[in-house]
Amino acid sequence: MGLSWFLVLASVLLSAASACSDGQCKLLDICSTDGDCQAGLYCSECLQGFSGSRCIRSTITDQFKLLNNSLPFNKYAFLTTHNSYAIEGEPSHTGFPRVTFTNQQDNITQQLNNGVRALMLDTYDFHGDIWLCHSFGGKCYDFTAFEPAIDTLKEIEAFLSANPTEIVTIILEDYVEAPNGLTKVFTDAGLMKYWFPVASMPKNGEDWPLVSDMVAKNQRLLVFTSKKSKEASEGIAYQWNYMVENQYGDGGMHAGSCPNRAESSALDDKSKSLVLVNYFRSEPLKLLSCGDNSGDLLNMLNTCYGAAGNRWANFVAVDYYKKSEGGGAFQAVDTMNGELLCGCNDVHACVFLDECGKDEDCEAGLHCSTCLPLTEGRRCVRSVATNQFKMMNDSLPFNKYAFLMTHNAFAIEGGIKLTFSNQEDSVADQLNNGVRGFMLDTYEFDGSLWLCHAPGGKCDATNKFRPLIDTLKDFEAFLSTNPAEIVTLILEDYVKTANALPKVFSDAGLMKYWFPVANMPKNGDDWPSFRDMLLKNQRLLVFTSKQYKEAAEGIAYQWNYMVENMYGNGGMDEGKCFNRGESSPLNDMTKKLVLVNFFRSVPFKQISCGDNTGALINMLRTCYGAAGNRWANFVAVDFYKKSGGGGAFQAVDTLNGKLLCGCDDIHACMCGATSGACTAV
Repeated sequence: MGLSWFLVLASVLLSAASACSDGQCKLLDICSTDGDCQAGLYCSECLQGFSGSRCIRSTITDQFKLLNNSLPFNKYAFLTTHNSYAIEGEPSHTGFPRVTFTNQQDNITQQLNNGVRALMLDTYDFHGDIWLCHSFGGKCYDFTAFEPAIDTLKEIEAFLSANPTEIVTIILEDYVEAPNGLTKVFTDAGLMKYWFPVASMPKNGEDWPLVSDMVAKNQRLLVFTSKKSKEASEGIAYQWNYMVENQYGDGGMHAGSCPNRAESSALDDKSKSLVLVNYFRSEPLKLLSCGDNSGDLLNMLNTCYGAAGNRWANFVAVDYYKKSEGGGAFQAVDTMNGELLCGCNDVHACVFLDECGKDEDCEAGLHCSTCLPLTEGRRCVRSVATNQFKMMNDSLPFNKYAFLMTHNAFAIEGGIKLTFSNQEDSVADQLNNGVRGFMLDTYEFDGSLWLCHAPGGKCDATNKFRPLIDTLKDFEAFLSTNPAEIVTLILEDYVKTANALPKVFSDAGLMKYWFPVANMPKNGDDWPSFRDMLLKNQRLLVFTSKQYKEAAEGIAYQWNYMVENMYGNGGMDEGKCFNRGESSPLNDMTKKLVLVNFFRSVPFKQISCGDNTGALINMLRTCYGAAGNRWANFVAVDFYKKSGGGGAFQAVDTLNGKLLCGCDDIHACMCGATSGACTAV
């Protein structure tokens, strides 16, 4: 390399290294010291995720400050540290060198200040006292001892004293045999005044007390022991009377599997109101923890959700809790709290739910709506899709993106009809709010083509909605004024007159945008890139349910190109996702597009808000597996704006995150990333 090239390279590296400093560096910016990073971040390495050092998260989101503390304790999630006391650099307190593993990098006070709210401690009889040890065989030794338990307990007392609205949970792996030994050390540390009594703990699946009530009563310390006898003898709750727990160590890290540990009842035992998920190795390795605490952790939490009877974890236990590729365990807990509190995949999305009286009370991108199953009164919820192309780019194949689709997009509320309606907005409003896929039922009626919601393939005056050409002209107007957009139409086609459909599309001025059947891939090949489709102005995809029309009229037969799950009530059974009769199996990889329906056979507007929230996300995860580990490209719903917060819009954000970068939200994708490079949302 010549000197000039060396100087250029040095200049570039220096520029990158000095692009931010003095507390200005954002998440995943290059850094040199913790002081370079913004508040809530620190400078760390993660060989699995990125080269060099970058700013990553170091603190939790306070769910109580973000929202409130008015729900039962078991409706929240908390970051938990495994072997919280086994801290790097902890000096020997026995005079002997320590020969055992460490699991954390921060002391207890630092862990608490950074948002850890549950601590796993191993307690032993040792030297006539109670000690914290990382040992074996139920015995503590000079070379496995960390510190007297009272020192750690006094740190917890100091934190509770200084933070009167906080609750801390302690989970003891208990090897103490001395009668009342634990009770004495908790008393000596001044912690009994915060003790949550066993008598107040629910045993039959009931909710725990409200967090606000626990704070008001100063019952802010929950302590669980692994010794069953001590619940009766010392008033310390036996852990597995109150919670279920998955297997710890390597046995709990197998992708797609979430078994209970031996002492715990089955994870789906709903008589236990708390769920603890462990995700750490049998032998802790700090360098690998950053990868473990990132995407793999979120995947395991999703797996354990199903294993626990569709319950999200309340406690997430990890080693080296600050190590990650970006958001890490902090982002995982944000996801748990989002799911628990509002059915969204990030607790920050729950903030949408401000009270309102009218749409004008809400911020841009939100509207004022009711959702009786999930919220009281009227709340601001999402009304606009994220533009994935502005967030990332349009250079990938069409089948690498996800789009919101409206079922019976034409069946709009208003007027007197003897049939159901499925949407509340006009097609023009749907387009402006980000809907890019439309299901239309086309019929012949009164000498022209109409959109009807009709039984038996017959349209009449009681079930007709609108002449087809009027809706097609809405699409033409949108495509004409939005040259960077693509629209997909799926026709439930009852038109029998030859070439009637091509004629009405031509009359509406849409043929200039037509994507030709000849360019559609049939053998599992990728579609053209979104960008190429724009450049060629091939921005309208039309699919018909009539197979013969592909050859006769040049309209693509839908199931030559996509797989589709069952529609209506048959497609809403939890944990199941199977193809509709006309579609090949969902895992047929020769069909490159995946359509997931999630709507009822008989539409109910108020119930749609619940359907379009957590249940929709869960079905998309189920269909991912059924489709051969492929995320949906189209998500079809009724009353697309109805939700308990983020709704169908958040579901599409999740799909685009998964498709574009392997993250749980498109907003977490680093620009230009293709896999696993996720930021906090």
